[in-house]
Amino acid sequence: MKMIDYLESVDFALRSYYDSIQHYKLEITKTNQQLSEAIRKVFVAEKHLSLGEWDPDDNLPYGYIDHLHGMKAKGYSDSLEAKAIKEKLDIQKESVNQLSGSILQVAKQGLSYAYGDPSLWPSSQLVGTQALSKVIRIARNQSLHYEDGKPSEQIKKCFELLEKDLSITFDLTKNQGETVVFKVLQWSDHPTFKNLMLNLK
Repeated sequence: MKMIDYLESVDFALRSYYDSIQHYKLEITKTNQQLSEAIRKVFVAEKHLSLGEWDPDDNLPYGYIDHLHGMKAKGYSDSLEAKAIKEKLDIQKESVNQLSGSILQVAKQGLSYAYGDPSLWPSSQLVGTQALSKVIRIARNQSLHYEDGKPSEQIKKCFELLEKDLSITFDLTKNQGETVVFKVLQWSDHPTFKNLMLNLK
């Protein structure tokens, strides 16, 4: 099967991945704003609570101590809100990584269909000092198996070289799909991905 035929057969899925990533990135921006506001409310509550330390002689107006207790409860509530928003943000970011890993999977499958064994894949195009096709294969493996917590020597070596060549830091205990697709390979959108895959050499 030629690469162009393969890409045409998966075109709808690939477009869906990119559209979904764009959607999640907009949601992540909104969630970041919500998190900033929740953290700000906790900070304000804690600032009000600190006033309680300034009244050793009980000179604050009647009812203010009750107000401070209310602020304490509110601060606790706000901290729970911030925690929930942070969890939501983490899930959204992981969704982007998973979708990016699916894009790497499309690329890897395309190479397999078009060229067969990895030893026959095009290797003249480089990412830093490594063949682009090799980076695709290994990054796809990392995005699928990162939860094992034991990256292979091949994965570690590949990402160490990427760090050295591109000055990008990777945490292999986490899915690196988004970083690889958008920063390392610069597959910014569906047309860019398709064009680069069709022109592999």
